[in-house]
Amino acid sequence: SSSFQYVDLGSGTGAAALRLTEIHSFIHEATCLNLCEEQNVLARKRAADLGLEGRIKVVTGTYEDCPFGDNSFDVSFSQDAFVHAFSKSK
Repeated sequence: SSSFQYVDLGSGTGAAALRLTEIHSFIHEATCLNLCEEQNVLARKRAADLGLEGRIKVVTGTYEDCPFGDNSFDVSFSQDAFVHAFSKSK
């Protein structure tokens, strides 16, 4: 089985991670890292509704203070989230 893992930095409601995981069976686990707990609750609910709760992990946090170790993922992804960064230079 595949162990491909990716992280969506600033994932919002998890729409990209949910869609990519839904259509690509090789994605073992997609991790959504997002600061807004309200959006994270929605992402978890949508994952459960799609039957993807075993492949989608939602973590509350920020990519500026990333809670993951080096080389934890095969790919990192972010769509438009960096414009909301607290520190643009970091």
